[in-house]
Amino acid sequence: MSFECELCFKIWHLECKLMTLTCGYVVCYDHLKQLEDHFECPICRNHQVDKHACFSMNKNQVKIKQEKYYQTIENLKNKLTEFDSIQQHLDLEPFFTKLIKKVYSRKEELISLYLDKISLHTDQMVEQINHLKIVKQNELNNLFKSLERNQLEDLLVEKFDKKIRLEDSSRCFEAKSVVLNSKMKMLTDKVSQINNLIENIKIINLNENKNDLKFDFSNFLVNLTFTSLNFDRLKFEKNIRVGQNSIWDLGVLKSGELVVITEDETIKLVDIQNPVLIKTIKQRPECNVTGRKRIKVSRHDQIITFIKDNLIVYDKNGANHTINIDTPGFISFVEICEITDRIITGHECGNINIWTINGDKLIFGGCFKDEKKIVFLKMFDQSRLLYTTKSNLIKLVNLEDLTNGSFAEIESFIGHEKNVILLEKLNEKEFVSCAKDGSMRVWNIESKSCLRAFESLNGLVVSIQKIDDARFLTFGNTGIIRVWNKGHPKCEEEMNIVNNNYKAGLIHFGKLLSSGDFVFCLSKGIISIWK
Repeated sequence: MSFECELCFKIWHLECKLMTLTCGYVVCYDHLKQLEDHFECPICRNHQVDKHACFSMNKNQVKIKQEKYYQTIENLKNKLTEFDSIQQHLDLEPFFTKLIKKVYSRKEELISLYLDKISLHTDQMVEQINHLKIVKQNELNNLFKSLERNQLEDLLVEKFDKKIRLEDSSRCFEAKSVVLNSKMKMLTDKVSQINNLIENIKIINLNENKNDLKFDFSNFLVNLTFTSLNFDRLKFEKNIRVGQNSIWDLGVLKSGELVVITEDETIKLVDIQNPVLIKTIKQRPECNVTGRKRIKVSRHDQIITFIKDNLIVYDKNGANHTINIDTPGFISFVEICEITDRIITGHECGNINIWTINGDKLIFGGCFKDEKKIVFLKMFDQSRLLYTTKSNLIKLVNLEDLTNGSFAEIESFIGHEKNVILLEKLNEKEFVSCAKDGSMRVWNIESKSCLRAFESLNGLVVSIQKIDDARFLTFGNTGIIRVWNKGHPKCEEEMNIVNNNYKAGLIHFGKLLSSGDFVFCLSKGIISIWK
């Protein structure tokens, strides 16, 4: 059976795609959504129609709920497909084979000095890696087995009595949608758990400190937790000059090379081991603008930045794809959702847009708008986005609601007195915020409550970095690094890298690499490495 719009004559196979006007004619749901609250009937042409009155009609209410029900069915099918695809194509062998190759490579470097000890220790490390592989494979298998597929597949089969009354039909759709949504949340959490575990497996690495002849297995931790930062042993290693302009932001390629962006919009690739400047990508000088420069590196080694209203995606060879964004305000921040491979742009006009990872397709844009300039974006998980504007509020929006066309509820975290400029996820339930006045807070994402307020800092905090589920680092522009624990109001450790031998200017960004090295982006085009 088919249904026809009496305005555009489009044929639909589902009646819920059509809405009934108060005069009795039916039109496409999209037509009705685009009209003003009160409009002249596009078919009769002789009377006014109240759009809200149309939506309030029992018949249309049933159709709206039916449409949501079918959409939930489709989302559940897609998530099941994703689950099955992960289970079918998952192969942990390459990740652990790569680790074993690193172990044997390290063995060859040291074999002339400690042949017997190294051979024994190598075998032990390989055994530990293989054991770790079995543990992680078992964890994944348990997650796959824990899904009750039969219950989910039964829900995908429509079972309705088409002879029941309209009111009963409405309640039926609503009740079944509640059940489907609960199962959808369960399945989404399950897929998220699996993806997170796989991503954590990918970043397992060895401690490759070649100045220490003793093998160290302590870094074989799923989240690369640093057990001790050893500030007392941290020493200046070298400076690398990449130009004369201040370095504003930094990313890291999978190969370990650094990607930085300077005040004149130039992007530079740097090998910090040699050290050497590998490549310079000079962007259009006529586009130079004042303000903080931002750069992101995706898990595919794409380099993502922006100039004015241009979103630019480079590969590491310098080839680029540029998108001119038709919005009233320039881009002010860019973020990546690694799980869904999407780019999120925040704009000076308050817009938030969502793009494919190549920047060549707009998934969502134009409808969602905040009242103030977007200052910072931070993906909390695959769907929830934290963001700040030029205010003392932190806001949370669900990107799935935006892309599905649903109403996007904006939730706020209230507590800071000054503009919030930095956000960092701490664990699956908590995140850290920092305001312009140096005040910091830890928040619970579910309750929206502040769990800890820390003592305010002197000087501007330029970056925050998670250490583990309880601790994080702050980098101050005056050269002070601090370690904080969410359970204590005062910092645990502190170090000032500014001394008589260090006069390179203000710090614009700091980062602790997985190797344990600290990298600082400075004024005057200097990258400073501390070990």
